Amino acid sequence: MLIPIRSEGDGPPAWAMIELQGEIERIIEAIPGEPFDVGTLTATDDTSVQLVIGYHRLEGTKMALKKPVAILEKIESNDDDDNDDNEVRYKVIGVVREKLIFKQRPRAIITNPTDTATTTK
Repeated sequence: MLIPIRSEGDGPPAWAMIELQGEIERIIEAIPGEPFDVGTLTATDDTSVQLVIGYHRLEGTKMALKKPVAILEKIESNDDDDNDDNEVRYKVIGVVREKLIFKQRPRAIITNPTDTATTTK
């Protein structure tokens, strides 16, 4: 799964790759054209990250890739002529420079219910 990360400056935006043990299943059918939020990703310090999906929390680490990976978009230009000369170009839309690794099983987030008990005499 690739996640765009906002970057400042010129050039393609920086992306991060997420490595999970297992898989994520959608329960709700996706609406075409609408973004689908998986969870909340938080950096706790320079090397630690936390991903909250529903009532589950995953703790992981941030690691730099040895070689950056380019995210490309294929652009085909179709000439209106009857030629079969279609020019194919690739545009760099992002660069993956780091990987977020989640090796452990998710922990359930359990909150204490509010005290609704009343005292009786």
